[in-house]
Amino acid sequence: MRISRIQGDGGEPHSHLFLFADVTEVQRLSGRLDQSERHEAVGLLATGIAHDLNNALAPILMAAPVLRDGPSESARATLIETLEKSATRGAALVRQILDFANAPAATVRDIDLRHLLRDLAAILESHAPEGVIVEALFPRELPTVSADPVRLHEALMCIGTNALEALHAGGTLRLNAAERMVDASEVASIPDAQPGKFVRIEIADAGEGIDPAKRDSVWEPFFTTRERSRHFGLGLPKARDIVKEHGGFIVMTSTRGVGTSAKIFLPARNSGDAGAAPLFVPEPAPVAESAAGGRQILVVDDDPAVRDLTTAILTRYGYTVVSMDDSTEAVKLFSERTGQIALVVTDVNIPNLDGGQLIAVLQRLKPGIKVLAMSGVDPTRAVKDSEPPAASEFLMKPFKIEALIGAVRRLLPDEPKAGG
Repeated sequence: MRISRIQGDGGEPHSHLFLFADVTEVQRLSGRLDQSERHEAVGLLATGIAHDLNNALAPILMAAPVLRDGPSESARATLIETLEKSATRGAALVRQILDFANAPAATVRDIDLRHLLRDLAAILESHAPEGVIVEALFPRELPTVSADPVRLHEALMCIGTNALEALHAGGTLRLNAAERMVDASEVASIPDAQPGKFVRIEIADAGEGIDPAKRDSVWEPFFTTRERSRHFGLGLPKARDIVKEHGGFIVMTSTRGVGTSAKIFLPARNSGDAGAAPLFVPEPAPVAESAAGGRQILVVDDDPAVRDLTTAILTRYGYTVVSMDDSTEAVKLFSERTGQIALVVTDVNIPNLDGGQLIAVLQRLKPGIKVLAMSGVDPTRAVKDSEPPAASEFLMKPFKIEALIGAVRRLLPDEPKAGG
């Protein structure tokens, strides 16, 4: 319902006009089109993931046969370094996917925007048409922002893909960020703006610009300057709503023949990167190679490659290891060696008893047994987030040797170390 006051010739109000509209069908259509926009965004993200993952796997596939042929010492060292970097790159990509797939709604936390912006720049670059250059420039330090990284990534992707499509004839897309103070005199002319300290993200294209008559309409639902068969005009309004949810605002400027700039302002929290929660957990610092003798470690994993390598690494560092590929067999062995096994290293997703069930059985057999759980996906509540936690520590696969040995040493600090 909309109500308008009608004035007479002398300026005095003499009546009101009531307009009623049934918006049921519009809302239903809006939901369907919003879902279509989401499918489009998922398809774009999936293409970028496939591109990046193939780039990570290609060096591994190419280096393996070269290593098999017995290259020189220097060439082998270079290839091994390439393999490690490629595997690390692929692992980071998988963790990113899991972060987005498993994050619940409104998972707000302090984040360092540089991680998110570098990821955004990489995706935009992988989708840039021929002749389009993506330039990304970020300072070494940025204040943190309190945000849901999934929602914020969605908003920036909407704005970024709009900027890319404005460059159908080639050109440059610029992505940068900086700390910015907004004073009271500026907010008067900016809708939804508040004075204060912000992180300002700019996504700018050198395209044709937006017609001045249409400039204010870009934030209206269903308005689009692009091909109607492919786009429904919900991307930018949705992006603005997400930014508003985070206490921020967007300023868009456009000049015909010069291009369009979208400046996204998000309230800043800490200076520099103090207190920032990165999108991915960094690897611990390398530990010096040493040997450690003592009680036994039981390794349980149904993947033979992971099980054998984990056993070999722990053995190399001086630990006595027994390994099993089946949880029920592991319980049987554990019951026979309860007094000897000091630590259990187990995968979460294993046949028969899963990781949480296995740990529960082992803890009944030996209360207080230390458990290092591993998984290639997000851990279940049964092993990580229960009260008290069923597992003493958790490792996300794939992990480096330093991460494994560091976790084992934290769980078995009293183990005698031979050879320093």
